[in-house]
Amino acid sequence: MKKTSSELPKPRVAIVGAGIAGLVAAYELAQAGIETTIYEESERPGGRMVTEVMGELVFDGGADFFLSRYELVPKLANEVSIRIENSQKGSTHRIIRGGKAYRVNLTGPLSVLLFRLLSFRARIALLFFATKLYLSRGHWDFFHLSASNPIHDDETADVYLREKVHPEIADYVADAFSGMIQFHRLEEVSLTVAMSLMHIFMTGGFRICYTEGGMMGLPEAIAKKLNVKYGRLVLKVDGTDNDVFVSADGKVESYDAVVVATSGSVASSILGHPHENATRMFSLLRYSKTIVVAFKVRRESFPEKVHMTYVPFVENETIAGYTNESRKQSGENRGEHILLNVYLHESAAILLYELSDEDIGNAVREELLLVCEELRNNQSEIVFHSSKRWEEAMPVYSPSLVRAVRVFENDGQGYRNVYLAGDYLNSVWTEGAARSGKRVADLILRKFTISETAPSLPDTEKRNVLLSESNNHHHTW
Repeated sequence: MKKTSSELPKPRVAIVGAGIAGLVAAYELAQAGIETTIYEESERPGGRMVTEVMGELVFDGGADFFLSRYELVPKLANEVSIRIENSQKGSTHRIIRGGKAYRVNLTGPLSVLLFRLLSFRARIALLFFATKLYLSRGHWDFFHLSASNPIHDDETADVYLREKVHPEIADYVADAFSGMIQFHRLEEVSLTVAMSLMHIFMTGGFRICYTEGGMMGLPEAIAKKLNVKYGRLVLKVDGTDNDVFVSADGKVESYDAVVVATSGSVASSILGHPHENATRMFSLLRYSKTIVVAFKVRRESFPEKVHMTYVPFVENETIAGYTNESRKQSGENRGEHILLNVYLHESAAILLYELSDEDIGNAVREELLLVCEELRNNQSEIVFHSSKRWEEAMPVYSPSLVRAVRVFENDGQGYRNVYLAGDYLNSVWTEGAARSGKRVADLILRKFTISETAPSLPDTEKRNVLLSESNNHHHTW
């Protein structure tokens, strides 16, 4: 007679890493009644979601915002009583060209005609590109690239946009965005990434969102509901057909399943017998490097409504962009000063990385004056506040990596009861990482419970699985 789910022994599951992917995996398992043990090397949760509060100023030195297009993150925030707020109404974004700032607002195909930073021919070319992308609705998922149309995996965004759309689109739009958000050049990015992101812009765009008090609020709230062991360095995870062994602090513990939710480089170093598809995936993975530098400036020195400013590499090879962090604050929280977070192109970060904070601040401040005309007349008001170095800032979603992750997810995930989660698994940004954690939790639950009680995938994830498995039914361009 078949046992019911209540009669089956509950699996023992360990999570390695208390970033958002690991926390979500543990949280989803806990919701199903399965307790987990989370091993976290540092003394805090959140990974790249890190916040420093100094007086009235909140410095988010890693992940800096959420998007209104997120689905799982707001759901989780609501469940752990964390409020997600929209940035202030009227916030504007802009791109620098020729030393001048041009306002941009991508919310649909026709909005590109208002891009004054582009020549008329470039705008028309972008309009045709955007319209075709808009009409390809349903084939793109920026937060899980494996579910996007695979036809463009092996192309680079730079070559495609430069040769088939217009060089200005590559230099002043796509490369500007890649530099500020991912910190590396467009020439390394799979076209699948650009298509998937552009599809978000073409179907309504998004608003910037945040959690009051800093980005760490959400991971801290989730972690409080879980069994997190801080200061525990995992040296090895080795799976068999029946058990998975975790070596940490001179002890070895056995589990029925383990989720390795670290960076890909750490996962590669601690896995005992990885699947061959995982090994190939790790060999193709690299992370961009950057430094985030925050300056304190007087509120009246900077345009109140400007939120994000993108600086293309062709304009400045040091600064990739800067954000007015006060736009993330509520209207009542209006102190005398604001923070400008300045983000560096990877090539500049590599050159400055080993310098002191003071030297980094001086070098970046000098470059900031070249790309922010509002501050040139208020140089004495620009005061170094803080900095955060990131050896591994963001995964580089290269054509080879995007393709290798697809292969691994179809054949390799869960090998010897070891599951991998994290943004490098074609799971972009905080929402993507969170969904990655949920996907592996669902896989574990389906394996260790009878099918009648196992959780089903959300409708969007069901569609994504079907799309990723059906490579012969996609529109071509």
